[in-house]
Amino acid sequence: MKSLQSVISKLRFLFDRKDKLHFFSLFAYTVLYSVIEMVGVGIIIPFLNLVTQFEIVYTHAIFNTLYTSLGRPSPNTTIILMGLGLILFYISRAGISLHYDYTTSRFVQGRFHSIAHRLFNHYLQLPYLSYQAHHSGQLSRTIITESDQLSNLIYFSLVVLSESITTIFIYSFLLFINWKATLLISMYAGLVCIVLACIIRRKTNQAAAERERNHNQFYKTIHETFKNFKLIKCLSDMDYLKQHFHASSYGLSQANIKAKVIGQLPRGVLEASGIIIMLSFIVVSTIQHLNLDQIIPFISVYGLAFFRLMPAFNRLLQAYNQVLFLAPSLDCVYQSFTIQTEQLGNKSIEFKSMVHVDAVSFSYPNAPAPPILANHSLKIPYLSSIGIMGISGSGKSTLLDIICGIISPDSGHVCVDGIPLDFETIRNWRASIGYVTQETTLFDDTVGYNIAFGHAYNEARIIELLHAVKLYDFFNMHTGIHTPIGENGCRLSGGQRQRIGVARALYHQPQLLILDEATSALDKETEHHLINEVFSKLKSQTIISVSHHAAALHYCDQIIRL
Repeated sequence: MKSLQSVISKLRFLFDRKDKLHFFSLFAYTVLYSVIEMVGVGIIIPFLNLVTQFEIVYTHAIFNTLYTSLGRPSPNTTIILMGLGLILFYISRAGISLHYDYTTSRFVQGRFHSIAHRLFNHYLQLPYLSYQAHHSGQLSRTIITESDQLSNLIYFSLVVLSESITTIFIYSFLLFINWKATLLISMYAGLVCIVLACIIRRKTNQAAAERERNHNQFYKTIHETFKNFKLIKCLSDMDYLKQHFHASSYGLSQANIKAKVIGQLPRGVLEASGIIIMLSFIVVSTIQHLNLDQIIPFISVYGLAFFRLMPAFNRLLQAYNQVLFLAPSLDCVYQSFTIQTEQLGNKSIEFKSMVHVDAVSFSYPNAPAPPILANHSLKIPYLSSIGIMGISGSGKSTLLDIICGIISPDSGHVCVDGIPLDFETIRNWRASIGYVTQETTLFDDTVGYNIAFGHAYNEARIIELLHAVKLYDFFNMHTGIHTPIGENGCRLSGGQRQRIGVARALYHQPQLLILDEATSALDKETEHHLINEVFSKLKSQTIISVSHHAAALHYCDQIIRL
């Protein structure tokens, strides 16, 4: 019960107002559908009574009304017409059942789309350090797999709700027919269900824990293998990776097998229990020499109820089992939405005078002392070119991230024309920066898309920049700016990828251009040409450039060593 309460509480948290309105509409539909199911069971016994005792057509209010409206036909004609009406009812019920399943599926898949979309947007708004604290494979898995599993959990929760309401309505009808027999049967059936639920809950929780552990490792192994494919190809022995993947894949399959078997357990037990109950009722009735005309309608209605309730009980317990099994997916999505995101304003900021880095200090979370930056200050005049040199690990890239507003210093601050960078101004400050990182990451699309990424597509501007970075002739031999470059630019050399990174940073004509080892993959001649070509076009940009090579910083007005 505690697990179900936790599921309900977390679903309420994840559902927005529109989701909740849809859910309550579906709940009302579920109640209506359950009433139709109960009528489907209850309508049989009066019809069977009519067939065996036609005289009730004169005493039964509903039958008498129908009989009169039909013009009081002969008994055979009356039974045929009412039988046809019954057939029409069951055909209509089948149509309603199909529409109910469609409505339920649409609601469930709509929630998958909604939650996956919200998760994607949520991750985009994570602070950079929060993003780094999570494995990228885990974030991908949460959007792709856990959102889908969560939609399955929602579906099975609806099944639990639907079958519970249907069971209650049919059970109430059976109580009305014969409350003593119904209670007696209920005691036996209830005991069976309680024992089954206890077994299912314990075994399912164990299978769910196994699935979660192995699923995490499964995705992590795949993600890291493909991410480091070149390194792995150089290995002489790949058995370790193969064994690692085999262990997680096998463990995942075993957890799913356990869940499947546990889910099928109620079916056999409930069907056997139902048959035992029905046979016991017939035997007792025979021993007591009860009138067959009296017991046949009751046997028929209880038999119909059995064939409706047993599948309902089976689906109810199976759905309950699946809710427990998929609960870790709900926990994963729920925990993702509890990660604090950036709440950025849209206040404009102008850079016309000076960027002042004032006594900033910074340490990465859980990193050993001392801090990577300690009480560091820097002034960057407008339209100046600042070079930064330093050994690896001296904090060059960290300083650039602080200047960009990607990370916030532990102490000190960054001011642009005297205005401190804060959550109100960071969004527009970032938009005014062109940043070429050490490792240029490209998208599996065309070269034009990669250069214009995030901005309006301008073919003339793309061609201009391809000329500037000496790539136009290369792509013009293919399909020009529409040339596909493959996943992360796998069809290009390291130097070509880096030059596309430079072109992308220049595309929107930033006020501040940051080059973090932006030419490290280039030969000296290409590096020299690119620097001269780029900087001849950058008369209205401030530049911060990081390099290990002093020659790459010869154009800078000032060089700072960290």
